Amino acid sequence: MLGQEFAKTLQSQEIDVATFNRSNFSTYSTSEAMALALENSDVVINCIAYTAVDKAESEEALAYEINAEFPRKLAIASAKVGAKLIHFSTDYVFDGSQAEPHRTGEAKAPKNAYGRTKAAGEDFVLQNADQFAILRTAWLYGQYGKCFPKTIANALTTRDFVEVVNDQHGQPTWTKDVVDLTLAFIESGSTQKIIHAVSQGEATWFNFAQAVATSINKEKSLVVRPVTSENFVTAAKRPKFSLLETANDFDFQIGHWLERWRRAAAEVLS
Repeated sequence: MLGQEFAKTLQSQEIDVATFNRSNFSTYSTSEAMALALENSDVVINCIAYTAVDKAESEEALAYEINAEFPRKLAIASAKVGAKLIHFSTDYVFDGSQAEPHRTGEAKAPKNAYGRTKAAGEDFVLQNADQFAILRTAWLYGQYGKCFPKTIANALTTRDFVEVVNDQHGQPTWTKDVVDLTLAFIESGSTQKIIHAVSQGEATWFNFAQAVATSINKEKSLVVRPVTSENFVTAAKRPKFSLLETANDFDFQIGHWLERWRRAAAEVLS
């Protein structure tokens, strides 16, 4: 989802970009092999992640390989070729137990396997990369791949209503905005090491689902019903309040999540 957004944007700007996927770049390669593939790169942008939050509870070793061990090798490879590594992480490195947005320098405290593996990936980048930035994002949606608003929109074509959790708070964020923020960061020359790449404002999954319903001309008060996390049991425990504080030193802010969704909806749901 995020990788394709980067590729489309960079190619449209006629920036020299090499794209990688399972067919030409294995997460199990050695750092030496990765360095050969990345030779002559100025910037390496890592959009690879194991993001099946519930499945990670039973596949933590696989999630660790992709979310922690791969970034470790990629950090070493990027340092070998003199490239700056941009690594994407998540709000789930925090437990969400506080009532105010998490700051970039706060101690991590993940509460599920996915969060633990992403936290380990951050640590490996910090330990092994020379030039780098860790960008934490959250509740990501976009034109490519699966995402929450597509799931809700599809469900509402076949059901009279959907029930959606209303006690988990976060920041729905459009992939296109993450790309724009990342490029602004790179072009600024900022040396900030950890950045929160999320929209402004606050929403629950219920709020987000209501916005999606409105975008497909459904009466939100009729087709989206709130439930608590206790009514929607999942394998992984999720943070109740995982908002991220968004201040940075290169003067770029993503707008309010609802305004950005209204801008994105037609493209994402097309």
